[in-house]
Amino acid sequence: MKFVKPYPLEVTSLSNALILPTVVDRKQKTFTGGVFDDQNNLVKHSRRMNRGPIEHEHFHQLDPEDCNAEDKGDTPIKKGKYLYLGYYTEHYGHFLMETLGRLWCVDENYDGYVFNDFVLKRKNEESITEFSKICFSAFGIGEHEILIPQSPTRFETLDIPNSALYIGTAAHPRAIDIFHKIKSRIPVFDELKDKDNIYISRSKLNKRKRKVLNERQVEQAFKLAGFDIIHPQDYSFEQQLFLYQNARVMAGLEGSGLHNSLFMNPGGQVINLCGPRDKSRLKSNQVICHELNDIEGIVIPFVGEVVNEDKIISRIHIPHLKKQLRRHKFL
Repeated sequence: MKFVKPYPLEVTSLSNALILPTVVDRKQKTFTGGVFDDQNNLVKHSRRMNRGPIEHEHFHQLDPEDCNAEDKGDTPIKKGKYLYLGYYTEHYGHFLMETLGRLWCVDENYDGYVFNDFVLKRKNEESITEFSKICFSAFGIGEHEILIPQSPTRFETLDIPNSALYIGTAAHPRAIDIFHKIKSRIPVFDELKDKDNIYISRSKLNKRKRKVLNERQVEQAFKLAGFDIIHPQDYSFEQQLFLYQNARVMAGLEGSGLHNSLFMNPGGQVINLCGPRDKSRLKSNQVICHELNDIEGIVIPFVGEVVNEDKIISRIHIPHLKKQLRRHKFL
């Protein structure tokens, strides 16, 4: 199934638009919030998801029962022209696959840029992440221009684009332009130029879930195959982007680390080490990354031991891994 297809990229312009902050019901796994017109209708383009037929939402977006109950008549109005950019999150994978998706339309100056909070609570509500600042700066957006309303707020004029990238379901071919623009602003790091085959490691992270207990042995197998082992937290975000852009082959455990293939040059290869949940196939988000950026995906099926099924803690069978690397001519 192909995920990347053209569809209309559109902007809805509203006067006196109301933004309700995100409110999450974790028990029911639903949330409310978004942009509402002057008739209190949830604006289609502000929805987190595209309502596609293959959509699987962990948190379903609901219309509030009564917007008027939330807008008590004393709602502040932001004067000027603002651009709504969807859902802001500190979670790196969702940031790449969701938060950046509406930046395709940033081609003029606005008085500010507005987000709803994502369904995952932010750890820092006073500032945005460093990787966010670098990505937004490529579009001329400074941290001081970003608003994430925590109470009902009206806007004199608000532009609401649909997204060029809907997580796990659909993407417009122009979505890749967002990532090319970000990486085009990255300086050259001469000391990193020779790292063209990289393995993105999680072994230094203190993870309680989705952990591979013998990842150090996995790293050794890739070292034998001529790969440099990259621990992203050891590099600045700009250095990380240079590494991804410079890589000819990127490898790693399935997940958001491999979504960095969106920053690679087209025509590269990504080696996806499958986990216990999807033992022999790429997940839809990774397929979207590959389709957008003309990347060849190499799948290494999971063979190993599941130590904790609930927390998805496992061990990879190293002889199987080496056999697969030989099969694909990396060893």
